[in-house]
Amino acid sequence: MRLLHTADWQLGKEFGSFGDDAGALLRAQRIKTVRAVAELATTEKVDLVLVAGDVFESNLVKPEVITGMLGALRAFSGDWVILPGNHDYASEPSIWDRLRGMGFPANVHLATTEGPALLLQNGTVAVLCAPLVRRHESVDKTAIWNDCETPAGCLRIGLAHGSVPGFLPAEAEPSNPIAADRAAAARLDYLALGDWHGTMEIAPNTWYCGTPESDNFVANDCGNVLLIEVEAGCAPRIERRAIGHFQWRRKRAVLQSAGDVEQLGRELSTPADAQQIVRLELSGSLDVAGRALLDRKIEWWGGQFAALDVRDSQLTTMLRTEDFAAMQPPGYVEAAAQKLGVLHAADPPGDQAEVAAKALELLYRYCSALGTTP
Repeated sequence: MRLLHTADWQLGKEFGSFGDDAGALLRAQRIKTVRAVAELATTEKVDLVLVAGDVFESNLVKPEVITGMLGALRAFSGDWVILPGNHDYASEPSIWDRLRGMGFPANVHLATTEGPALLLQNGTVAVLCAPLVRRHESVDKTAIWNDCETPAGCLRIGLAHGSVPGFLPAEAEPSNPIAADRAAAARLDYLALGDWHGTMEIAPNTWYCGTPESDNFVANDCGNVLLIEVEAGCAPRIERRAIGHFQWRRKRAVLQSAGDVEQLGRELSTPADAQQIVRLELSGSLDVAGRALLDRKIEWWGGQFAALDVRDSQLTTMLRTEDFAAMQPPGYVEAAAQKLGVLHAADPPGDQAEVAAKALELLYRYCSALGTTP
């Protein structure tokens, strides 16, 4: 049997740090990526698609997110089994009640309640599901599978969402535990996991597929789905398939001169700019002219990438009142700069000096934006 394993779509995610336009672009792409998953399932002639939780960012997403997902699923007419995760847990009421109210195709099976295995494909496969009914569980919801009986000769497939202790990094949530040996203990032919957003093998028949559309700057092999060929009593054959659209790129740079700013621009330029989401982590020290150049570059980069996040709290600006003289600003601007320069040079330095430094920088950048720089 051929399976496709996916999880952690988190449809409706806000992406608030990128602004409204970029956030809308990223949210729309997630629906498109679900459609790409469905189209891949059709192309690869899979029998069953397993969605291991966190279909939605929360139980409160807008109706168009739900209808967008339903439209995307139509590209695959085979069986879907969809599990609630810790973001869209099956509380009462939940997003799953809203989805049922809208109506959904008969080939979409919502695994929202614990119970007997779901028998599909004319009884040749039994899917054992462990839906979350609250965001955090302290017990292993998959433990009951050990005693779950299924018809003789059918495949036993597990579908769960949570953390496998001892395998995930320390920052992963410790709640919703799943035993690393669950597949063996429950006699599973394959265990499809969700929650960790990267692709990871726990055992030859136990995998995290990761999110199909990357959503952060962590290098954890995300942006994939898994194609699985499974046969009773045999180790499954697993194939990673990259499917994500956007590339999340984290760039650190120490800037000491205008030349460094220009070099950063050369390093950022690639043919696939529009598919990149870039975070710049900047440190160092620039004079005001270098800072003004950087600001102009940031404005340009903001229009080239799908989204740009600039972190520059560790980047300082070297301020000199003589920089204003070279600009030949109006007299009142030069006078203000001189007064700010006195406050900035106060000894000992204090809060007032820091405020003056920031004011000087903003004043120079304002004048630069008006085109008064040499």
